[in-house]
Amino acid sequence: MCGICGMSFADGRPIDPVQLASMNRTLTHRGPDDEGYHLDAGIGLGHRRLSIIDLAGGHQPLYNEDGTVCVVFNGEVYNYPALQQDLEARGHAFRTRSDTEVLVHLYEERGEDMAEALSGMFAFGLWDARDRTLLLVRDRMGKKPLYYAEVPHGIVFASALKTILASGLIDRGIDPDGLSDFLSLNYTLAPLTVVKGVRQLPAGHLLVWRDGRTRVRPYWDVTTSADGEPRTDVPEGVYEDELRGLLRDAVTRRLMSEVPLGVLLSGGIDSSTVVAFMAQHSPEPVKTFSIGFREKSYDELAYTRLVAATFRTEHHELLVESNMLDVLPDLIWHLDEPFGDASAIPMYHLARFARSTVTVALSGDGADELFGGYPTLQADQLAVRYRRLPGWVRRLVAGGVARLPVSFNKVSFDFKARQFVAGVEHDMAEWHYWWRLITTEAEQAALLNPDVRRACIESSPCARFVSSFNAAPIPDWPSRLMYVDLKTWLANDILTKADRTTMAHALELRSPFLDHRVVEFASRLPFRLKVRRGETKYLLKRTMASMLPRQIVYRKKKGFNTPISIWFRGPLKDLLIETLSPQALSQHDVFNPQAVARLIAEHLEGTRDHGLRLWGLLCFQLWHERFLATAPVAQGEAPPRPYIVKSH
Repeated sequence: MCGICGMSFADGRPIDPVQLASMNRTLTHRGPDDEGYHLDAGIGLGHRRLSIIDLAGGHQPLYNEDGTVCVVFNGEVYNYPALQQDLEARGHAFRTRSDTEVLVHLYEERGEDMAEALSGMFAFGLWDARDRTLLLVRDRMGKKPLYYAEVPHGIVFASALKTILASGLIDRGIDPDGLSDFLSLNYTLAPLTVVKGVRQLPAGHLLVWRDGRTRVRPYWDVTTSADGEPRTDVPEGVYEDELRGLLRDAVTRRLMSEVPLGVLLSGGIDSSTVVAFMAQHSPEPVKTFSIGFREKSYDELAYTRLVAATFRTEHHELLVESNMLDVLPDLIWHLDEPFGDASAIPMYHLARFARSTVTVALSGDGADELFGGYPTLQADQLAVRYRRLPGWVRRLVAGGVARLPVSFNKVSFDFKARQFVAGVEHDMAEWHYWWRLITTEAEQAALLNPDVRRACIESSPCARFVSSFNAAPIPDWPSRLMYVDLKTWLANDILTKADRTTMAHALELRSPFLDHRVVEFASRLPFRLKVRRGETKYLLKRTMASMLPRQIVYRKKKGFNTPISIWFRGPLKDLLIETLSPQALSQHDVFNPQAVARLIAEHLEGTRDHGLRLWGLLCFQLWHERFLATAPVAQGEAPPRPYIVKSH
């Protein structure tokens, strides 16, 4: 795993090597082992390397035989041995054993269509000196980040938004549409960012820059069966066998490494499935890493211990407490953008904990989105029946929900009930957006200062949810809603969190469920094999029932959450009040201090649970102070302090 950056100018101006090195140094945490550069007229590429494969020979940038094609690469190509064999048969000469070298030769054969042949997680920049073309490519699911900005006569790109800022080529202003996304969801939907002029290359897309012109297009999307309809005539056992084989192969492919590997184990069926298949192919005990909380409703260590005992893993545990938020400045630096998913806190600690022992870790990310693991899908089905009730009954229910006492427990009943009645009157696509919504448009109007509010008025993240729903190449509405989660929640929240928190400690994270063959298999499944009579992950549970303890397969889903609402009313109260004080907010005049103070007061009094919203605002404030205020962007940071690892 690595970090990449670069810039190109149509007028062929010389690239300042100091400027490029300054950008590259912001990526040191992503690649602490090595750095490399390519400089020529109008083009500069930078690379930071975390050595995983071909430790001795994988230095980047890498070139084709005559040096006319050059690449900087972040990620892994899991099918590179087969690709290399085919390319060698076509006459290409390889100088290394690195998967990266496949890219330059594959480009020579297929041009920009090369992306369709790659299986893995990746983001790369490739320069073709023959026609002065820059090609940027991001993997199908968006596991690896890639930002870019068009500047006068040129383009700049990088693995991190802060690297774009470090180039000095763009103004540090707030993008109102990106801000509206963030306030609505606590994350930003690609291609937007919160910084004006900077964009994310969406998952499964490529960008071609030539002669000062930029062209962006998708190269992949999920599909159903060949005739556009999921097959319903296939016995369930056939699906189970196919899924078992796909998962076994996906895990096996991700064991490719010349450095130690482990698994981030949550105790749910997803990460436990990874452990089960990994244990079949590992000659040594699998190394597993888990975290727990003192708050009982958030703690899941009993389940992780059961899995560890079942597969006799080398198990490691860490207890996360509120005082561990002393890493918050570092976390804000690594998250790159305002990012309000509070589970980034335990994930950051878990990654740091695991990195003390291993360099590569596997996870269960993606299974919920592919196989129907979210309780929102159960609520979606309930909503269809609820809407048939007379209006007076629905109003009576809504009134009762409004009077429910506030609970700060993990995904409490009152939280789910409030979300349900708030969104259920909308049509299906908009209703699903309401499940993810943090701050409504009306609430944003009160929260934002007038000038900022007027700038945000045209933005509608809800419209992009609806657009994804309408564009889904899937016929039934429940599967369309899962497609929306794949394109929004998974790509912009789950995978963003996973990449930033693990790469903060130079830990490479691999996700077998997001192998594109598994994704395509899941997209062809009838919805009845995902959620049946209210049971989520129906097919995955049947597939793994013979391999995992019953308590793991059929346990109630908990999710990977953090007791931030509780902490704000206790040990983090002073941090909350100080960070979001009127004086602090006056630095940028984005928010109405009175509105923010009202949110804090209601939360501390216990009349409303504003934990998620306040965490988002706090993260935005700390991010703004770090990246958009007058202080310069730092050019690096000290290496993390290692944890003392205890084995069980």
